[in-house]
Amino acid sequence: ERSFPKSTVMDKSLDKARPDEADLLKIASGDPVWRIKRLRTLYGKPVLVEEITLSAARFAGLENLNEIPNNVYRLYSEHWGITIGSASEKLKAILASTEDAQLLACKASTPLLRISRIAFDLAQEPVELRVSCCLTEHIHYASDLR
Repeated sequence: ERSFPKSTVMDKSLDKARPDEADLLKIASGDPVWRIKRLRTLYGKPVLVEEITLSAARFAGLENLNEIPNNVYRLYSEHWGITIGSASEKLKAILASTEDAQLLACKASTPLLRISRIAFDLAQEPVELRVSCCLTEHIHYASDLR
């Protein structure tokens, strides 16, 4: 049975783009970016912690949102007219950091799957960077990006 994770926003903050992020988002290093940290649960258990990075210039008014829904791509479309057309992901096996372990209710050094995603709009311009650390003991990560 297929189920989708529920999301809880842990933090939403304005920060400066690191050089690597700026390159990927096609903005200048140090430009303002939004960082949204979410904990995602499946069947009531924490399975994934993620950080979403967005250009603050492209997402003006994000600070006024009281709530960030589970489906952020719909949010991008409804509030900013940005439609995600494709995404590119890289996967890597890592060990849980102390912070991730606390959020995911696992031991530090537990194997996690790190998913680094760049989402693109219909013009193939980068919109979102997302780094997710996924606990795969009882689930697997399935990707069907169109």
